[in-house]
This record gives sequence, structure tokens and C-alpha cells, in this order.
Amino acid sequence: MKKVIDLVPKVLLEALNGNGNLLHPSIVYPEIWEKLIEDNPLNFKFWTLLNKKVRESVPDTFKHEFFAYRNFVVRVETAHCGPDDWKLQKKEERNARCDDIIKLAKELAKKLKGTPFNDNLLNYFDHESYYQNALKNINESTSRWLSNTREHHGDELSPMDIIHIVGVLSPLISETLLSLSEDAKKEIKSSDDVIAKVNATDSNITYFVRLLSDWCNQFFGTPCHELVSLITDTAYDKRITPENVRNKLKGYKRSNGEIEFTNEYINKARIVDDYKDKNIDLE
Repeated sequence: MKKVIDLVPKVLLEALNGNGNLLHPSIVYPEIWEKLIEDNPLNFKFWTLLNKKVRESVPDTFKHEFFAYRNFVVRVETAHCGPDDWKLQKKEERNARCDDIIKLAKELAKKLKGTPFNDNLLNYFDHESYYQNALKNINESTSRWLSNTREHHGDELSPMDIIHIVGVLSPLISETLLSLSEDAKKEIKSSDDVIAKVNATDSNITYFVRLLSDWCNQFFGTPCHELVSLITDTAYDKRITPENVRNKLKGYKRSNGEIEFTNEYINKARIVDDYKDKNIDLE
């Protein structure tokens, strides 16, 4: 007879053991996944449902099961981190801040034009990291030419020079600010309250349910009430039924399901991972 551990994807087990490449950064809440691999009927049902949905999503939605599991785990973890200050604000408060951003961004963009400060945005970034990224994307002939150029110029050729040589471009600061103002306009039109009552005792569960349901709806084509209820039950040690999930989704306007990394999640991720590049093996 199969056990729960037999249903858990190999990539997740490797990640929990610290030697896999499922996530970059690493898993932030290992306790959730450790509880989910315990041998009990609810976990058996959860992995059966998830694995079925993942298989159905390949290759139309995800090219490989690896990416489906990775995306799902990241969604669960970001949702479990809870909302940041932005999400906790009411729609009217967020809209007011967006209005300020639009005004200030346009004003600064206008003042920057025609000044020496309206430089290529890349000049304000980490030059070396962009140089290294550029090297990964140039072809072999450009690589040989670049090597010869550096040998000829020696230390005279800075990382910023090389970025320009290999054709890595970025917009002007003023152009970026105008793009920012446009994004703020879109936020005003689309932003909705993710949490019905911010101060409710179970607002964290509501947030978790809604974000995970959004993700399932986008990538699996259904809100997956039972699947969401099972993992919510485990994540919060509280009995959550599919009906509870349905109730938390009533009157809620779905988002696009895209993963948003909150500041809290990014900070926690930095603690558990050094952001070193990892080679992903899909076999």
C-alpha cells in the first residue's frame, strides 16, 4: 500500500533535505511541508489531488512538472507570509498613495529632463552583476571579441564599458518614472481588498485562501476548494473545510494569480538563502 511519502515529488523532498534545487531562495516554511509528508489520510488526499492537477497542467500550462511544483510551493509560502503594509491598507488609502506617486513621479520626470542627472538608469545599478549577466547571454563570437578587447584595453575597460559594448540597454530615469506613474494608474483601476476585514481574527487565513485560490484558478483552471482547504488546514493547524474556503471567496474579485513577493517574504528568504546561482536538473 502506498504511503504519503511515495506521493511527494522528489524535488520537494530534496529541497527539504537542503540539497535540492526546487527553490531559489530556499524554503522559508519547512514546517508546513514536513507536516504535509506525515502519513495520514488528509495528506494522502492532498498529494493525490495536487499531483493530478500538476500532471494535467503539463505541457499546456507548465513545460515540466518541476516548474508546476516550484510555482505552487512559492505561492503557498508567499501567501503564508501574510500581507504587507500595502495589502493591509483599505482601497481608498492605496488609491490616495497611488495618486501621490503619479503626481511626484511625473513632476520629478519633468524636472530631470534636460539635466545631466537624466542618465541611463543602468548607471545607477550594480555594474558588476549586470556585466556578469550580460556575459551569460552573449554568443561565442562576441565572447571571443570581448576577450580580445579586454586583453587590449586591460584595466581601462570597466564593467560599465563592457555593458555598453555587449548591448545591454536600459531606459532613462525620466522614462522609468513615467512608466511608474502609468503602473500606479493601473493599480487604482484594479486594486481590490484581498482581506475583507483586516483586523479579523482569521484575516491571515482569509489572505492565504484567496491568494492560493487565485493561483489555482489561473494555473489549474479551477479554484480547487478541496485542495486549498487541505493545505490551509495543515498550514494553520485549524480545521478548514471546502465550504469554509467557498465562504472566504464570496464577494471577492479574483486577481490574476501572479506571485507577488512581499517585503516580508523577501527578507525571510534572504535569511535562509545566500542567493547563489544553482544549476537546475530536471531529470
